[in-house]
This record gives sequence, structure tokens and C-alpha cells, in this order.
Amino acid sequence: MKEHYAVIYHTDYDWFSFLRRTIDGKEPDLEVNFWTGRDIDLKLNKGMYFFFKLKNQTIGGYGLFVEIKKESIESAWNEYGIHNGVASFEEFLAKTSKILNARSPKHVVLNSNVNISCYILRDLHFFSEPISLNEVGITHFQVVRYIDELTATKILKFANLST
Repeated sequence: MKEHYAVIYHTDYDWFSFLRRTIDGKEPDLEVNFWTGRDIDLKLNKGMYFFFKLKNQTIGGYGLFVEIKKESIESAWNEYGIHNGVASFEEFLAKTSKILNARSPKHVVLNSNVNISCYILRDLHFFSEPISLNEVGITHFQVVRYIDELTATKILKFANLST
């Protein structure tokens, strides 16, 4: 079986835009929390490319995968603060509530002790222009897709970056 080289994951545009504005290129070793209410068992290796798929079927950048963990909303805020992709704890709680409720068949009353999945990333890069999935030979998909080294290299070449 072919080993996965990278992953492309659907990314909340507000999270993406906030981090692009606040950290783009300023702190390369900084760790950020790519959090989600989804409970997907991804097979990721440390240092793996984690590309950000935007709603319009483009790739806007990437980070390097560090680890995945489950944390309460409050713990994630205490550890990562604005590196959760929002400006305040109140905004973080509201955003997680909105996303978790959108995925639940019944309304969930959220509090800061609810757990979320945290994909910890470092060395974020944001492309000057998003890259269309079609340009690099990737068909439309909803949430997550593994890709091989050749496809990851194509993405980085389109973004004028090298592996």
C-alpha cells in the first residue's frame, strides 16, 4: 500500500484569514491549533504537510503536522490562545458551538469543557494566490483527502515553494 505523504483538509475561512493576518511568516516555529468538531481518525506522521482547502475548492496554504489530541475548548484556549484562529475566548466558544451544532442532529448545549479534536501544526505558509484543486489534478471533495508526494510537490511548485 502506498504511504500517504500529505493531507488536504477543509478549512474554515475565518480561521485561515485570521491566522494569515496575524502570524503569516512572523513566527515559523509557532504552533497553532487546527481544531475541529469532527472525530476523524487520520493517519498522520509528524512533519507531514497539512494543506488548507478553502470552500471554493482551492488550497490556500499549509502547515506541518505535529500531533493530534483531544482537548476541552477551555484547555485549547489556555494553551493556544489566538493561535486557535480567533481573537478571544468568547469568540472561540461561539465558533466551536456553531460548528459542533451544525454537525449534531440535536442542539448541543456547549460549555468550555466540551472536547474538540486538535491538529497541532507549525511552520504555517499561506500562498499569495490560492491554487485550484483542478490545477494540480485533484477532483472535488468535501472534507479530507490524502495525497502522494508527487501531488504535494505539484502544489508547492504552483505556489513557488520547494520541498
